[in-house]
Amino acid sequence: MVESPIIRTADTDLAIRRIQWFTIIWMVVEVAVAFMAAIRAHSVALTAFGGDSAIELMSAAVVSHAFAHLAGLLNSLRAKSPAGF
Repeated sequence: MVESPIIRTADTDLAIRRIQWFTIIWMVVEVAVAFMAAIRAHSVALTAFGGDSAIELMSAAVVSHAFAHLAGLLNSLRAKSPAGF
């Protein structure tokens, strides 16, 4: 398997943050719509779909938090290291 090198820049960090925020906003809307539809339709299946979406939302939040922590760690390492890191 061949790995492609990814050079982390401010642009890639910004793109990743935007994608994560879009995912989180999308999941919040999906959860809200699913639970409102489940209540109106008295549907267990829609409630389960909303619960699954809520789990996906928590997963997206964890990934976003981990990325923010990693980005902060890399920035502090860059500040302490000699040029070229």
